[in-house]
Amino acid sequence: MGLPSKKSLLQVGDENMPDGDIVHSGLGRLYKKPYEWLCEGKATSEECARTPLAALKKDIIRKGNLPVRLSQYMAERLIQTVNAIGDISAVNWTAVNTAFDQIAQQTHGSHALKELTLRAAKSFLHDLRYGQETTISNAPTAILKGFFHEVYESEFKDRIPLTPTHHAGVDPTILDQRIGNIEPTIFTAIQKWANKAVHDGSVKNIRLPRREKIKEIDLNENIGW
Repeated sequence: MGLPSKKSLLQVGDENMPDGDIVHSGLGRLYKKPYEWLCEGKATSEECARTPLAALKKDIIRKGNLPVRLSQYMAERLIQTVNAIGDISAVNWTAVNTAFDQIAQQTHGSHALKELTLRAAKSFLHDLRYGQETTISNAPTAILKGFFHEVYESEFKDRIPLTPTHHAGVDPTILDQRIGNIEPTIFTAIQKWANKAVHDGSVKNIRLPRREKIKEIDLNENIGW
């Protein structure tokens, strides 16, 4: 039986807002401001990336450490399996997938969080099986990074098209381009967050990237005016 659609997961925690404040009824409260800024196109590119990152960071911390533990448990099982066989090409991938299902079932916690972590873990297994990933040493981080991507997509990106018209009348194609422009910054932060959370065993200390510094002008420097 396949995993449920991401659109059916992580609905808990969406907060209702007064009708006058609604800019997108399909987005949770954390993600309404990032969506609004992207639609209006008035903020700098740095702020347009930083605002959804701030929402995502808060969301991940609020969801807690269950995905961190699950990523570590699943990675340990995978590494034990590969080491016992001694050859990754001989792994019984169906058996590992089943083992991941059992780990999720036996771990206490939110069903929705377990399903998204399981989705991320099975995606990593698929990439290993077909050579898109070549090492298992980074398995805990890779699985957790996948979970963070799942949260970003299921809570924000995948919900954006679920409205008949966009805020400020922005064209969907332009909005897609703006999202594409900020995603490299978001994905870089997600990788760093996964490294930090696996190292700490917790998401509580993940941080936003530092703001870009504007170079100060040296008054003694010849700037060609």
